[in-house]
Amino acid sequence: MFADKSEIDYRRYTAYTGSIIPGVQKTSSESDEGAAEEKTETKKKPELPVNLRISRLRNKLNDNIDNREKLNEYIKLCVEEGLYEDAHSVVEKYLKRHGSDNHTRYALAVILLRMNKRKEAKIELREILRKNPRFKEARDLLDRMRLGKA
Repeated sequence: MFADKSEIDYRRYTAYTGSIIPGVQKTSSESDEGAAEEKTETKKKPELPVNLRISRLRNKLNDNIDNREKLNEYIKLCVEEGLYEDAHSVVEKYLKRHGSDNHTRYALAVILLRMNKRKEAKIELREILRKNPRFKEARDLLDRMRLGKA
């Protein structure tokens, strides 16, 4: 689906992979439980409005910033809604506790790009590559930024 990585739209990528932070996936037991609940439940709960979901996730993250799955969901919703400042502040708070988490640092770089803070995004991408030179997504994004395609 994504043959040429230089043309990846970040929203399409996250919709395709289901995750903004690479490596955060629901476990198979969580997936199996969800499938079992769907089969037994004939009525599905109505989905909450996005702003309410964001607010509830923010409250959960204020209580426990270490929950990466909730963090990923929060970032995804904020990026989809264009709430980059909100996502930025929560990711910064998470990175103060987990500074070595390159996947979340990559999400921060993408958020900074969306906020037109290219210089700060480059700093974050270089920091990722300094710690892990094989981080392909960071290298690709930095190369696209140099070429003016990101």
